[in-house]
Amino acid sequence: MKAKIPYIRWWIVGLLFVASMLNYVDRQVLSQLKTTIQSHLNFDDIEYGNIVNAFLIAYGIAYLVSGRLTDWLGTRASMVLFISWWSISNILHCFAKSAMSLGFFRVLLGLGEAGNYTVGPKVVADWFPAKERALAIGVYTLGAAVRRPGESQAIAWRFGRTTLYVRGSAHGRGVFVQPFQCRIAAENIPVAASVSRP
Repeated sequence: MKAKIPYIRWWIVGLLFVASMLNYVDRQVLSQLKTTIQSHLNFDDIEYGNIVNAFLIAYGIAYLVSGRLTDWLGTRASMVLFISWWSISNILHCFAKSAMSLGFFRVLLGLGEAGNYTVGPKVVADWFPAKERALAIGVYTLGAAVRRPGESQAIAWRFGRTTLYVRGSAHGRGVFVQPFQCRIAAENIPVAASVSRP
């Protein structure tokens, strides 16, 4: 007989917390590197706004699709699908050559990221009694908020010259190993200058 893992449902909520944190970090990298990427790909603020809007439209539409997929595939398979999708989409950003290709990759990212918030409530409903569900949802949703303090410094310190998109997708998930390197030097990331490595 297999031994039960104590408080396993809270460990699961902890994983959802980490997924929510990574979900928001992945989407915020673009805004953290906005000036550098605009210079590198040669597009203006209007095109940047179009890229952001394309992501948001795809993200909104994806809630309906991802909700249906979650019901169909179940929580475990759908979460693997969504995290894999948005991680691969994030990696593809390194290959953007123009505002149009970057926008396309942002659309792919938006289509994958919405799934985090359709799987989460279903996981909580499956594992928690009604009297604990609001607390569990509050805990994993907190991951979207705590990622903010020190985000810029953490990104610059952790990733240096290696592409933030690729490392951001590969780090901490045990799914992908990145063979790619970006051509954006660390000195071109404004926040990086004030952060020193140990």
